[in-house]
Amino acid sequence: MRALSLITEPEEVAAAWDRLKAKGFRRTKPRAAVLQALASGHGPFSAEDIFRVLSKKKSAPIDLVTVYRNLQGFQEAGIARVIDLGDQIARYELSLDPGHHHHHVTCRSCRKTLPLDDCFLEEIEGRIARVVAAKGFSEVEHRLEFLGICDACSRSRPKSRV
Repeated sequence: MRALSLITEPEEVAAAWDRLKAKGFRRTKPRAAVLQALASGHGPFSAEDIFRVLSKKKSAPIDLVTVYRNLQGFQEAGIARVIDLGDQIARYELSLDPGHHHHHVTCRSCRKTLPLDDCFLEEIEGRIARVVAAKGFSEVEHRLEFLGICDACSRSRPKSRV
């Protein structure tokens, strides 16, 4: 897991607050702490990742249920999205642009996850949407995540003898 560090409010956190306020969410200390942790680096981060960082802060006590509830609220407000890396753990990342998405590559050994900023499927997404529309579907989206072995884990594996 990448380290989370708490940051001051950058522009994207201010924009997230604007959207939360428009959706009726109040600014509370626990909500601010969860949002700040989520925005502290490129995720995706699990609720447990965020809880671990926030629980170390003595000035802002928070419980895991509060972290989960806030992340769910962020998703409903459209400022966070859930990432599925195939291990049954919901992970979240700040996502303020509804038209943007990207994929991730995750190490099967250590679970290190990195973003892939390009999505080549966008080139054929219109064609796919037409095909599935003919089958009665609308609001089609795609999700694609890649799994592999990172360089550090590859180097630490014993070499096989052939």
